Amino acid sequence: MRQIALQDNSPKFADIEKSSADAEKLINEAKTEKLLHMEELYQANRRVAELEARVRTLQSQLSEKEAMVKIYQRSPLTRSSSVQMLCCSPLHSPRPSLLATHNLSSHQSSHSDSSSYTRHVKTGSESALDTDRRVSLEGELREKLQSIEIEVKFITKLLDNLYHI
Repeated sequence: MRQIALQDNSPKFADIEKSSADAEKLINEAKTEKLLHMEELYQANRRVAELEARVRTLQSQLSEKEAMVKIYQRSPLTRSSSVQMLCCSPLHSPRPSLLATHNLSSHQSSHSDSSSYTRHVKTGSESALDTDRRVSLEGELREKLQSIEIEVKFITKLLDNLYHI
């Protein structure tokens, strides 16, 4: 009689075993998916930290560049050693075309001055090349900063989506 009772219950046992195996399979898939999401979250957090560090670095570089620009604007004669050499050097000879006109005028005048050289003096205005270079550097830094900020926003949206899942 026991044999008959077990045989009657065997399809039920098979269904229970099959449903428990399916449930176990679903649980394992859910665990795997959860681990994948956690790994993605970890990678995204790491990327956000890297981007934030890069933003801080670029901001410090930008502030350094702005400080350098302010210093350059305040003291135009100390911009470069070549400018300083030109401005602070003793009298230097003018271009040959200027010498020719000077010789003509000295022949016409009654006294000749052998020490008459032309001296160029740099005024306080900033050259166009320095301005263009400064503007291009500032533009490049701003573009990099904007692209990094866009990446950070994108990653934070991804993180928010992962947290909602």
